[in-house]
Amino acid sequence: MNLAQLIEQHPADQVALISQGRPTTYGELRAEVEAFRRGLLGLGVAAGDRVALLCGNSPSFVTSYLAVLGMGAVVVPLNPASPGPELTGQIGSYDAAIAGIRHARAAGLKVTILGILSAKNAPHLQRYVDLAKQLDCDQVGVLRLYPLGRARKNWAELSLTLPEMMAALDSLKVPPSVQLMQSWHPKDGNCCWQTAAVTPQGDSVGCPYMREYVNYGNITERSLLETWDHPLYRQLRANDVEDSCPDCSTTQGTHGGCRSTAYAFTGRFTAPDPYCSHHNKGEDLRVLPQWLLRESP
Repeated sequence: MNLAQLIEQHPADQVALISQGRPTTYGELRAEVEAFRRGLLGLGVAAGDRVALLCGNSPSFVTSYLAVLGMGAVVVPLNPASPGPELTGQIGSYDAAIAGIRHARAAGLKVTILGILSAKNAPHLQRYVDLAKQLDCDQVGVLRLYPLGRARKNWAELSLTLPEMMAALDSLKVPPSVQLMQSWHPKDGNCCWQTAAVTPQGDSVGCPYMREYVNYGNITERSLLETWDHPLYRQLRANDVEDSCPDCSTTQGTHGGCRSTAYAFTGRFTAPDPYCSHHNKGEDLRVLPQWLLRESP
């Protein structure tokens, strides 16, 4: 007898668990488990299959755990506090992601596959585009590597020169049914005007890629609107820059390119972005400035 079978032995009105002051009876729990089980069956999950659960300590975890266990499948619990690279390295994570994409497309949802261009995957970038075509995805996004967090600490191993990045992008054969999204010339945009991100700690940072370089105030201490009026935030949104690429400005309607990489490589928020081939005057993007390396991510 397993846990899923044990819940059948309790009276329906007996409390099974309490979360945030709200009790859930065994009758309610059994109904939720059964609904979740039917959902899994509808997705094609069968006895013996592995089902990954990425869920915090909540009633949802109990429900999903018992539903998977009760149908004879294998529960693979994942820690939601784990960094992304650790989660993607889990056995079966690729198959689970592919299955999720197929179900989304079958339901008529648009899907964009996103990946970060690095020295590790540049030789295999075409396979990435081919996968988007194979899965009938609407869009494939190739994102730049930002010198943030662990990427900054492993920059020498992961980074490419700008010519190497452009060569990798230029070599791609993109099917007509798939749209390629990329942020290099001539599509290097200044996106600070369109984002209002807040970190898990409550810090208002505008663009998520600026999170280690700016802090406009903590929303637990002041309103988000007050942080919106921070002088630096206003300056970045105004596209106040030293130089502008005419091609990128035409396609993106903004000036100067990405503020995160511009600041990371120059230390100036008004500097042009060296990831744009119009602005890059020989800067080797494999080499981070010493001041940035000294900063603790």
